[in-house]
Amino acid sequence: MFSPCRLVAQVNDLLVHFAERSKSVDQYFSTKLFLGIVNPKTLVMDYVNAGHVPPVVQRGNIVLDLGPTAQPLRYFRQADISGDSFQFVQGDRLLL
Repeated sequence: MFSPCRLVAQVNDLLVHFAERSKSVDQYFSTKLFLGIVNPKTLVMDYVNAGHVPPVVQRGNIVLDLGPTAQPLRYFRQADISGDSFQFVQGDRLLL
């Protein structure tokens, strides 16, 4: 299975490289990203939330917050990207 942390680190590397090549235009951009991969058999989602507005999961009358796990991308060449996992149950709704 793909690792969300590894994929997000690769996106960060691409953005850092792009910023170095485009310094004459705009070198001060960054981006926010939420990437989640759900295992359909176990309903476990491994995710990285790089500065994105926290998604929420509605579980009946309860709302669960999926807070940030990493800073927005392109701020640091060697970004400290960590992830988390979430166990869905039947009937949950993910709201981005």
